[in-house]
Amino acid sequence: MNTPFISVIVPLYNTEKYIDEALLSLLHQTYKIDQIIVIDDGSTDKGAEIVKKYPQIELYQQENQGLKKTLNIGLSKATGDYIGFLDADDRWKLDKLEIQLNHLQNNPALDMVFGRSTRFKMIMDEKGKEKEELLDYVKAVYLSGGLYRKTVFERIGGFSTDSKLHNFIDWFGRVKDAKLSILEIENVICERRIHGNNMGIINKDKQREEYLATLKASLDRRRAQENEKK
Repeated sequence: MNTPFISVIVPLYNTEKYIDEALLSLLHQTYKIDQIIVIDDGSTDKGAEIVKKYPQIELYQQENQGLKKTLNIGLSKATGDYIGFLDADDRWKLDKLEIQLNHLQNNPALDMVFGRSTRFKMIMDEKGKEKEELLDYVKAVYLSGGLYRKTVFERIGGFSTDSKLHNFIDWFGRVKDAKLSILEIENVICERRIHGNNMGIINKDKQREEYLATLKASLDRRRAQENEKK
């Protein structure tokens, strides 16, 4: 069996406080990542300077374009047979890649594998020192929780830049419509950090609008497919 080439894309925007942990969770994987790509989307903090400490990591800096375009730029630079993603304020469990890659390598019909995650938040202890507090265990699929064959993106395309649509939910809807092969495993493979600067927390109303618009777009696609079959 050939040794696969692995690419991981990390979108970075004003996350200097957590980017070091995110990168270390990739560099210390039990299966080596060949290409780590960080796209700094116009950050105004020192996150990019932290990334520069790691010469083995590819860093690209650009004026702010938003997450959707940033993810697509990362995809354009990824050369791996398999592609993963990590938010700059989250962490991969150290065996994430090895576990998911094993499933994909042993089942050529699989297109992608998703694992579970835990969520934690940062709190202050009685001495005023920041520490982690576990919140819950999450079964839902999301971008950083997956490992994908590159052929999936060649077939489905990248992420919609339509401002009305949620980037991952819209993309995953297209995956489902195309009937690609998906495996969900029970292993906890990601740790998601909840903090005051999470975009999903700040922009709850916008996120709700994106969900509704994405659902409508998916229903419209399915109706169009059904009409083509008639």
